[in-house]
Formats: sequence, structure tokens, C-alpha cells
Amino acid sequence: MAASKTGRHQGMTEDHRPPVDPYHLMKPNPHPIMRAAERTGVGVADCTLVGDSLADVQATHAAGATVIAYANKPHKALPFAETGADAFTNAAGAITEAFPTVSP
Repeated sequence: MAASKTGRHQGMTEDHRPPVDPYHLMKPNPHPIMRAAERTGVGVADCTLVGDSLADVQATHAAGATVIAYANKPHKALPFAETGADAFTNAAGAITEAFPTVSP
């Protein structure tokens, strides 16, 4: 999308969101997770999302996928633990270690 003279991208809403995804379909609605799984041809139960917000955890659980909550700020650790995220961490390196290496 091209930026206008005001700095906003053409075709974006006032709050910088694309107009094609209605607000009611945004996280915590599971729609974005289910749509991503569908578009990649992977069953949603076989997907794992790494998220840094409670809406990410809620949407992923509602979709039936696995979620790793990334507490990128100290105050997020307790709420993530209480949400029932499948796993949570505050170390970015631990996220990459959690995924197995896939050979082509």
C-alpha cells in the first residue's frame, strides 16, 4: 500500500487497520487463526501460534490450536499463566528451541 502525504497508508482505516478484516473478525475471534490454517493447508489442530497478547491466547484456544505466550514485558507473565496458555516464556530464544527442526 502506498503512503499518502499525511503518512497514512492508502486503503487503511483511521487506526491503521486494513479495511478488509471487519473488527468483529479480529482476535480474540478465532477467525484469523482458522483462516491462516486454511490458507496454508494445515489443520488448525496442527498449528502453533506464538502470541504476545491475551487476545492471541484467547483466539488460538478458541480455534483449537496450540499457543505459546511470549511475555515480552514483565507484567504479562502472570496474566499469561492464568489464561491457560499451552506454554509461556519471557525468553525469545526459548521460543525457537520449542520447535523441532524440520528437514525439507
